[in-house]
Amino acid sequence: MKTIEQKEQKEMEYEQAPSGYVKIYDYKEPFMPFREGFGFLGALMFDGESDKVQCHFCGEWFHQLGNHLHKEHNMSASSYKEAVDLRQSTALIGEELRAKLIASGQKRFKNLVPGGKKTEEQKQKISETLSKNTMQTKNQRATCPLQLIDRLQKRAKELGRTPTTEEVSFLSPLVLTYGNYSEACRIAGLEIRAVGQNVSYEGRSDVTFERLIKIFTDYYVISRKMPKGQDVALILKTCQSNAHRYIAKYGRKKIIKAVLFGQNQFHKTPIRIKYSKQELIDIAKNFIKTNLRLPSTSDCKRGLLPHASRYIYHFGSWGNFLTTLA
Repeated sequence: MKTIEQKEQKEMEYEQAPSGYVKIYDYKEPFMPFREGFGFLGALMFDGESDKVQCHFCGEWFHQLGNHLHKEHNMSASSYKEAVDLRQSTALIGEELRAKLIASGQKRFKNLVPGGKKTEEQKQKISETLSKNTMQTKNQRATCPLQLIDRLQKRAKELGRTPTTEEVSFLSPLVLTYGNYSEACRIAGLEIRAVGQNVSYEGRSDVTFERLIKIFTDYYVISRKMPKGQDVALILKTCQSNAHRYIAKYGRKKIIKAVLFGQNQFHKTPIRIKYSKQELIDIAKNFIKTNLRLPSTSDCKRGLLPHASRYIYHFGSWGNFLTTLA
């Protein structure tokens, strides 16, 4: 099972930290500053030595932020996460402490405590919260505004000139963020190519299934919807001129299904999904890898896994399914 040592971990100099540097997990630079206080939007800063977490509002460091937020800032953890653009499922405690609590079986830190019956309004709010595309998600996928400009500048440096739209694999999130490609180039400080001025080059490769998944995923992460019509035409600018043939070859539904699985979206999907046994097992294994624990039926209700009925249909019971993960 995945441990915190196995998570992607980087160290960064940080003057505000007691040790002078911080550990960051699964995030990509550059970050968007949190202008109302300290640190960065969508990112938690962990002190390099003590593993304490920095409060975005006052800059102080704590092993866990819950009590501090309530006493000093009169706000709940949920309100804090919304204010600093973190996912609601993110734990506001040091990674080492979090791992120990999970290992000791304290369920209140596993998001397994049932909340009782909820009204339709509460269910709708929970659904919107879980699907919200936070800055934390963008940080991890390198699609926040600063990261997109940084990627565009690095691509231009590789080519020695302003890249064409066909040479930018992340064109969709770039256009969705900045309105059009020319505006993104202007902000990046690159020469804006005149309309119709193209660069001829050889060695174009076929569009692979993996590349189509990446392009569709980048679009979905920014817009929170699957591309249709003109949106698909925009996406295809990042591919070869014959990309339609490859979409027909792989199947649009197959591409969308792969994107949804990668985004852990299994409820209220834009296409009707039929799950195979192996797909259900793979989804559960990915859940374990991310959450460091076995899944429960409550996770199915929260939309973190497909409906429990799918597991019961294929495996006979939830217990039978869990035995396949042992």
